[in-house]
Amino acid sequence: MNRTLVKRWIIGLAVAGALALGLQQSALGNTGVVHAVFFYSPTCPHCHDVIEDVLKPLLEQYREQLAIIAVNVREPHGQALYQAAVGRFEIPEDRLGVPTLIVVDQVLVGAAEIPQRFPPLVKQLLMQGGSGMPAIPGLDDTTQDAHPGAEKDLPDKQRFGVFEKIALDPIGNSIAIVMLVIMATALAHTLISFSTYLKGAPQHAIGWPVPAISVLGLGIAGYMGYVESAQVTAVCGPVGDCNTVQQSEYAELFGIPLGILGIGGYLLILGAWLLTRFTASRLAALSTLAIFGMALGGTLFSLYLTFLEPFVIGATCAWCLGSALCMTLLLLFTRKAAATAFEEIRLRSACP
Repeated sequence: MNRTLVKRWIIGLAVAGALALGLQQSALGNTGVVHAVFFYSPTCPHCHDVIEDVLKPLLEQYREQLAIIAVNVREPHGQALYQAAVGRFEIPEDRLGVPTLIVVDQVLVGAAEIPQRFPPLVKQLLMQGGSGMPAIPGLDDTTQDAHPGAEKDLPDKQRFGVFEKIALDPIGNSIAIVMLVIMATALAHTLISFSTYLKGAPQHAIGWPVPAISVLGLGIAGYMGYVESAQVTAVCGPVGDCNTVQQSEYAELFGIPLGILGIGGYLLILGAWLLTRFTASRLAALSTLAIFGMALGGTLFSLYLTFLEPFVIGATCAWCLGSALCMTLLLLFTRKAAATAFEEIRLRSACP
């Protein structure tokens, strides 16, 4: 009798499990399809991270129940669709940029938000019977490109030559190249003329342009640091593609966002300037040399970053160019005072 009860319990549990599994498969296995539109840039590493780590695994998991249209915002038609989506869903300025994924009326932006919200949203919509294409004006001409469950519809990471990268953002990258030439010329002129200023040049002190430029640079670095740390979309203006630059692997150094490093650099320059104004001559001279050294290092690093934008990343950040210009101006405004300070320290050291 005990064996009979055990068998009945086992059979009952098996039936209950089968019913539960059947109900779950019925809920998820409906004929509905979830449709989504994914806006990306071919030079955006975060876009490709989302594609490889989120979208392709979901397409493999749901197969015929998930269809994603990938739209390249670097192409004229893709950019027109993106602007139509911005207007249709009233996407605010601080959320503009790629990667952006739209499903139904939900707009998901960034490499943090999409992985967090899209997978559970797909599951929820499938339980409700699926969803149609987002109501983006002009999207009808593209819907035939969406094949449910097809990973091939999503782009692979592309390789670009130097000229192809420049052509991705021709106006912004051309400005970056011009800025690169200006910075290199200013750097060469500073290094060549420094020895001339050492030879009996009149006395020079660091004037008010230095703190004024430093405050401007601090504001730029502060905004860049906020964008990089909070992972929000930057307001780029009409020239360049600063979000692509901010999302690149070159936006950090030793895991620290470059904007944060820039904040520290400008604060150090301002602190050193205060020492030149309110301390004794030797400390003031050392502080002057410190400002010149920081401006020189900042200009060299900005030269490197500006080179990366058109020739490696394929996009230009107007905020980055603004910071690079600030560092270059600081170098030019401090070179004469630095020569005077160097000569003063040398003469003091030579005295018995």
